[in-house]
Amino acid sequence: AVLIVWNLTLMSTAQHRALRLGEAVSFGEIGAAQARVFHQWFGHPFTYPVSLFFALRNRVSPGDYDLLAANRFLGDPLRQYGRVDVGAGDEWLLGDGWHQAEQDGPTTFRWASSNAEIRIPLDHAAPLKVQVRLHAFGYPGAAPQTLTLVVNGRPQPTMPVGADWQVTELPVSEETWRSGVNRVRLVFAWSQRPIDVQLGSDPRPLAAAVDYVRVQVM
Repeated sequence: AVLIVWNLTLMSTAQHRALRLGEAVSFGEIGAAQARVFHQWFGHPFTYPVSLFFALRNRVSPGDYDLLAANRFLGDPLRQYGRVDVGAGDEWLLGDGWHQAEQDGPTTFRWASSNAEIRIPLDHAAPLKVQVRLHAFGYPGAAPQTLTLVVNGRPQPTMPVGADWQVTELPVSEETWRSGVNRVRLVFAWSQRPIDVQLGSDPRPLAAAVDYVRVQVM
């Protein structure tokens, strides 16, 4: 069983290009990469059974328990807000639909495709104001961009998004949220590849650049 797990984690590191076959690598480097894969799959055994219950309840990996459970927003009565700094140590809070982190001066951000997910861990449900700092992918002749937040499967009112950095705000009622991991999808009207509109050779579908997502008790 140990050898099977060893081989599976080794294969995963190769698939994620942490290991390139045929290249010399130290045991410590590859062992650390495999340990990260093992942790993501199974979590920390000494947190059982709590981490397993958390994973089942929130539909996440047991390895996500360490950060998502310990860093819940609204847990501190003096800090009734939470902020996801997109592009800076955000991997544990992001779902699908995001491209690699980039930087524009002091601003870290990621480009989102037309449908991108972010996870908001909450200590408890509350009426929250959601702020998103972003700007649309702009090019000559681009159609107007819009953003619809879908919180735990519930679509919210659609908001316009311009080509310059801006902060959009939207109140979301308490019954939309839940204690634990909340899934917020950023759904844009369209995405476009720069290569298709004569703006370089970038083949990625881009909808908008996102700097941060912030929630605050109203």
